[in-house]
Amino acid sequence: MMKLTLNQRRFLIIWILFHSFAYFVNIAQIEGRITIQGDSSVNNYNLLTSINTDPYEHPFWPFVTFYRDHLNDSFHSTAPNGMVSYTNFYGIFNYYSLKAYISYIIIGLALIYVPKFWKNNT
Repeated sequence: MMKLTLNQRRFLIIWILFHSFAYFVNIAQIEGRITIQGDSSVNNYNLLTSINTDPYEHPFWPFVTFYRDHLNDSFHSTAPNGMVSYTNFYGIFNYYSLKAYISYIIIGLALIYVPKFWKNNT
């Protein structure tokens, strides 16, 4: 049986905790939303994830859209031109799915065990 060093155990614990937290945040839909509204702008910052993202878009984290800027007409705007600027930050763990979780856990285990197998077989 292959023994893990203390640093390898620490790496695996931190790696698995980080990715478990990211997956939990998406399952529990914890946004951590901060909204700042001005006369001609609305800024939404989701610190962790966004529950209002497109359900048909399934990109692989971290290759996701984190940030979006757009203009919109608003009948209730006090802005001089009637346009409202929206800024959205969707969160650090936006679109973190079960597919990403399983992939990253396998990658973490492979980073530790593949070199050990390689070393034992040569």
